[in-house]
Amino acid sequence: MMNKFTKQTWAWIVYDVANAIFSALAVGFIFPIYIQNFLGGSEFQIGLIVSIALLLVAITTPFLGALTDILGNRSRIHKIFAILVPLFLLLVSIPVLPISLIAMLFALFCFHNAIALYGATMTSIAPHNKIGMVAGLGVSLGSLGTMVAIGIFYFISLLFGNGNAWENKDLLQMLFIVDAVLFFILIIPYSILIKDKISLIRKIVWREVKICQSIKKVLLRLKATIGEIKQNKSIGWFYIGEFFYNNSIISLNLFLVLFAQQELKLSLPAFGGMYIGFLFVGVISSLITGWIVDKVGPKRVQITALVFWLAIIIGLIFSRDVPIFIALGTMGGIATGMLVSADRPMMVALAPREQIGKYFGFDEIVGRFSGSVGPFFYGLLISLWGYSAGLFLLFVFMVLSLFFIGLIKIKKAY
Repeated sequence: MMNKFTKQTWAWIVYDVANAIFSALAVGFIFPIYIQNFLGGSEFQIGLIVSIALLLVAITTPFLGALTDILGNRSRIHKIFAILVPLFLLLVSIPVLPISLIAMLFALFCFHNAIALYGATMTSIAPHNKIGMVAGLGVSLGSLGTMVAIGIFYFISLLFGNGNAWENKDLLQMLFIVDAVLFFILIIPYSILIKDKISLIRKIVWREVKICQSIKKVLLRLKATIGEIKQNKSIGWFYIGEFFYNNSIISLNLFLVLFAQQELKLSLPAFGGMYIGFLFVGVISSLITGWIVDKVGPKRVQITALVFWLAIIIGLIFSRDVPIFIALGTMGGIATGMLVSADRPMMVALAPREQIGKYFGFDEIVGRFSGSVGPFFYGLLISLWGYSAGLFLLFVFMVLSLFFIGLIKIKKAY
């Protein structure tokens, strides 16, 4: 059993940096502004594209999780999805609204399917009793990488018009291209070093391939997984709690830059500086939280993070003051680092080790279904009654999440 970090461990962590740069920069920062300000799109279209993409992921993920556990070729399938992400991201930069929206839909689809397969490899590359530390390092270095990327882009914007280039279509197109190149470079170590360990699987592959080719059989495996979840109530509570907090966080992050622009009247350079600060706090939080998770367990860390999120949403509902927004954003950085660093260790602690791929796959279904619901209804409420109405819905989701996470009982060390 491993007790130290290996090349595979660091490759896994570096891949997390690629994930963070794509999620925070391309999806949460550049995409909403590019679509609404320069291509004539709307919040409804942005939310709809994200919802459709994640719904498609939710439909396909159970098949991927079950099939890769049977065939033993998780890394090969993962590489296909991972390589497609930067290719579609390049197409997003094309200044034609339908092309840009559809390209982002497929980029998100490939990205989240790759994450489901990538997360299931944690137990094979992380040192014994350091899973929380590995998760925390991945999150913190990912935030650090995003900070550096935004800092570089901000510097470039100063060179191209005293900061006004942040609101320049050509620059935003360039940022998509740079993001795609960075993502591709950062996934190379993982693609080379992470291999599937196949032994008995290969001896029974022909019999199992027949099973994989039958959609009915795969659905039966999914039904069996749901039956097992009913027996293991704690993992069921975790899935429900995760569903609700993902609804809130995905929705909030997707429209955060538009909230800052429309509700707080912040310029993009000003928001960019604040965003770097929030990410820096997330880096520190993730580093500390990874160590804490290994000491006290993931449940306590997640409950604390959810309490923080409740306070943040209340603040956003009742205040439009910039100083308060900065304070709430700082809290959000802390809470994000805590929640994400504890998420994968929680799954490892609750799922049977020999079936970890299947449960990570089901976990991705939960996350994607929540991502396909939250942005749609959040955007709908914003369009009808404003941001406060949408934020109240997110508050209700967080309360429900806190309730179900509190029901979890962890019986084994991860």
